[in-house]
Amino acid sequence: MLLPLFRFDTHTLLEKGSTPSGYRFDEVLYLDMIAEDLQNAAVSLLADNPDKMPQTDDASAQFMNAFSSVLISYTNRGILATAKWRGNTVGRISSGDYIENGFALWADSYDNQSEADRAAHKAVPIQVALTLAGSLESVVITVNVRV
Repeated sequence: MLLPLFRFDTHTLLEKGSTPSGYRFDEVLYLDMIAEDLQNAAVSLLADNPDKMPQTDDASAQFMNAFSSVLISYTNRGILATAKWRGNTVGRISSGDYIENGFALWADSYDNQSEADRAAHKAVPIQVALTLAGSLESVVITVNVRV
């Protein structure tokens, strides 16, 4: 199956629906876009706070709020959706838990940060769990007629 990738005035470029490794092309593209938008949100937050971002749980909350804004836009576009998490444990999320709106964010407390990371002025890692909405590639319609 070929999916339209770009539309120009006189040409339509087509891309296969799957990559050679079997991943869906649109999912790879959207995951790249999400990663870039999250990175831009982090840099923007740092740039908007030129004085200092403290090594506190409040700073983690600011990052997670910025990331939530990015991710809810992908939910609204139909890229992320509420679904069952089928991956490994991420923070407080275990396999079988439902992820509302297609994403969940988690960061450990700075109280649990190692002395070495604190001395190196590192932020605690923020983990993001995503559930993609997927996309339809075929539809089966059954028509039952009773005469």
